[in-house]
Amino acid sequence: MTIKKIAKRGIDGITYGVTIGMILSLIFSYLAGSSSYYPSTPAFVAGFNNNLTATLISVLLWMVIGLFSAYSSIIFELENISLWIKTVIHFCLVYAIVLAVGIYLKWFTTNGFILVTISFLVVYTAIWVITWLTIKNDIKRINQQITKLKEK
Repeated sequence: MTIKKIAKRGIDGITYGVTIGMILSLIFSYLAGSSSYYPSTPAFVAGFNNNLTATLISVLLWMVIGLFSAYSSIIFELENISLWIKTVIHFCLVYAIVLAVGIYLKWFTTNGFILVTISFLVVYTAIWVITWLTIKNDIKRINQQITKLKEK
């Protein structure tokens, strides 16, 4: 893997991590019935002098989740392991970092744990399906091009 590909994977991971973190925090701020934005739980935000610092720390941690997710996806490039096993391993690795960050961000009460787990499952599954469909479409297109070349 080239430095360029490593950097691109990292930038993509950061972008996805921050985007997903921001969307989820907006949704949960809205669902909490608050008129204020909370980048994480009110308990986490209360540990800071202001909301801006809490938001900065949250964004940095979303970046960490994104980077970890992106770089742990290297497992999908291994050839001797089934897609199912790769997915389970990747899921566990990413879930572990989400749990670690979630503990720091105070996402976990009893209900919080269930909500974070369900949110993680939904987001992970959506990204996995979109990625799988994209790759499947790319393979189909490449095979069509190969067929055209063989016909010439």
